[in-house]
Amino acid sequence: INAEYMGNRKMKFVILSFVCGVICSAAQEKAIFNQCDQQWGDLKITDDFTLCSGGGFITAAAMVLNDRGLQVKGQDSNPKTLGQWFIDKGVYKQKEEYPFPALNDLGLNYKGILNVLYSYSIIKKFIQEGHIVLVPGHGVWYVVDGISGEDFVVRSTDGSKTQHAIEECSYAILFKVAVKKIESQDEQLKLENVSN
Repeated sequence: INAEYMGNRKMKFVILSFVCGVICSAAQEKAIFNQCDQQWGDLKITDDFTLCSGGGFITAAAMVLNDRGLQVKGQDSNPKTLGQWFIDKGVYKQKEEYPFPALNDLGLNYKGILNVLYSYSIIKKFIQEGHIVLVPGHGVWYVVDGISGEDFVVRSTDGSKTQHAIEECSYAILFKVAVKKIESQDEQLKLENVSN
């Protein structure tokens, strides 16, 4: 065996190792949280609701934050850390109709709410491009990971992976990951001053 042949084999091994590393990291298992888990299910997010009884959106949002390595106050994202952040921020006490824009502060840019049946092609493209789609269900929320025939492929906030009929969905909440996460209000002011 000559040195040139061995050098080519080593180079191929290095390239294959690099490619495998990229693919393996991209194929990492995604977070699945149950909103009623004993670690956080009793956390009161409003006077009337706990994470278990009304924290589906927070739980779904914690999954996508966790998937992308986005932290909450320096801690890994899970329903407890995100739920406490919502409480501390007073998100549900504010007069906004929806809590969704609050996630802009954590690196998820809220893009809007769309009717699933009327805007299906837009939602489908959003999913295919790897953006974030959350869908409310009956007592749970779903993180949409793909489409299979007439179903969304989802992770449910009851802790399961499943499929959910698209025709049973009323609306979808759309997010994109922010290009730059804003860490503080001071930084926000600097950005606003630059853009004005």
